[in-house]
Amino acid sequence: PSHARRVARAAALPWLLVSAAPPSRPLAEPVPPAVQATVRELVDLSPVLTDLGQRFTAAGFEVHLVGGSVRDALLAAATDAPPDDADHPPGDLDLTTDARPEQVLELLRGWAGSTWNTGIAFGTVGAEVRGARLEITTFRADRYDRESRNPEVAWGNSLVDDLQRRD
Repeated sequence: PSHARRVARAAALPWLLVSAAPPSRPLAEPVPPAVQATVRELVDLSPVLTDLGQRFTAAGFEVHLVGGSVRDALLAAATDAPPDDADHPPGDLDLTTDARPEQVLELLRGWAGSTWNTGIAFGTVGAEVRGARLEITTFRADRYDRESRNPEVAWGNSLVDDLQRRD
């Protein structure tokens, strides 16, 4: 099933959809309603995400919310506990995309209040938009050698590649 059918929402958010062919293996279970509601609330608390998604989609790119804000929201849903501050979005939002860093910078130009490229060697572009701090990283499929904890950065081709490297 498509992501649009799994996430309960009156109108699908096109930027939450994976435009590439879905993995060949079927999903183990449908997304539970509590998880759907929690992710929806997170997106609704951060309207910058909707605007960002529309910008990336219009340019032909995927962008996905990942990282700590998603983890924290899902943990709160699993325990039926309210998030630490249920009325305010998280301080920073981590996203991943198939756009390369220079394309991300171009998409943010004139829209973000500021951008920074401190992590650009790792594919990460930072931005501030209407008080929300964003870190947008190109899909990666890193490799590690036995001598170092630092990754050999390799661009990934899919959300699945990127998620497999994350802790």
